[in-house]
Amino acid sequence: MNANREKEAASVASSEAAVAAEEFKRVDTSTATKVKEACVKQVKTVAANAARKIAGVAPKYYEITATSFRGDVEQVALLRNKSAYEVDFTYTATHKDGTVNTTNQTCRVSTDFGFVEMRP
Repeated sequence: MNANREKEAASVASSEAAVAAEEFKRVDTSTATKVKEACVKQVKTVAANAARKIAGVAPKYYEITATSFRGDVEQVALLRNKSAYEVDFTYTATHKDGTVNTTNQTCRVSTDFGFVEMRP
């Protein structure tokens, strides 16, 4: 009888985990907008800082001339029970010499919006 209760408890826990995981990935429109704004702000900040001479490194002059997103913003699980938002992100940089580079990366934003990183 104990074995049956353990199996039933495991089944219920598994079902609850599946439902929680499904709900975990949903991101409301307001949050998705904030995530996208954070991604655009990050690449523009990096471009602005690249124009400064820092520690003897010559500045690189470029600006972000286009941005777009592919897919929806999703909340993803990280290590140690942490989570973050991710979205596929494309941006175009136009350099001072006229060179144009388009980059596709995954933008990851912490749920408290404390960090933003671009991942290959």
